[in-house]
Amino acid sequence: MFKIHLKILVIFFFGVTSIAFAKDYQIPDGVTVLTEKQLLTQVIGNTLSGNNKWFEYFDPSGKELKKGRFRAEWLQTELNEGSWEIHKSLLCRKFDDARIAAIYDGCFTIAFDGNEVTMYKDNGYRYDDPYSPILIPSGNPKNL
Repeated sequence: MFKIHLKILVIFFFGVTSIAFAKDYQIPDGVTVLTEKQLLTQVIGNTLSGNNKWFEYFDPSGKELKKGRFRAEWLQTELNEGSWEIHKSLLCRKFDDARIAAIYDGCFTIAFDGNEVTMYKDNGYRYDDPYSPILIPSGNPKNL
């Protein structure tokens, strides 16, 4: 009986962790989102910033090429951390803090327009950040 429950638990656990990647992500007409390789070279190792109100640094120093850690600073007061993972053209993040994760965890695609970043949710709609424009300063300017 224990083996059956354990097998169900393992299937449930792995099924839940991969749901975010199983969704069909829609890309709006006329938008070119970053590829996996572009995400790795242009976003990872750099910082996303919402009008200098929030910063998320995607640390490239993990053991795996497509997985790592990120650190975030919001409104110069709140620090958060989590993990990032790249799946094809998706950048996915998972916050360590469960209350933050419930709101902000998820995957998105990214497109550049010059130095400005546009993020798209799974339904293809643009993620409208209240602190737009979203920029991508080089490196880790906040030393996160």
